[in-house]
Amino acid sequence: MRKYLNLAVITILVMSACTSNQKSADLVIYGGTIYTMDGNSPNATGVAVEDGKIIFVGLENDAKNFIGDSTKVINLEGKTMTPGLIESHAHIMGVGYNILNVDLMKVNSYEELVQVVEQAAQDTPEGEWILGRGWHQDKWDDQSES
Repeated sequence: MRKYLNLAVITILVMSACTSNQKSADLVIYGGTIYTMDGNSPNATGVAVEDGKIIFVGLENDAKNFIGDSTKVINLEGKTMTPGLIESHAHIMGVGYNILNVDLMKVNSYEELVQVVEQAAQDTPEGEWILGRGWHQDKWDDQSES
């Protein structure tokens, strides 16, 4: 009987040691397609995050092993998760369209504005629009024509 008791105690100790090695995460996300942007493994179904850093990317069932008592869990319910993009509020489309326009940001006078537009007219095929953007007449050196 004592032999079985020792075996039971050893089994419990081994099992608790195995489960305590698994670190719980602050956040676990699963339940949808997760794009990783990793060419070797472009998709996953589970992610675990600890201290703001991804500590696991892989299968949903493996990610669930990181769920602890204080873990926030997000089930994507079949939705898709993509990496976050940080944008500096630059109005990306506007910046892109600016490249297509005549840049008038550094124009310092009405005369200079006319010169820049005249040059653009010479460089633009007939019938095409000339669009300009960016001048600020209140900052011109000579405001007599504004």
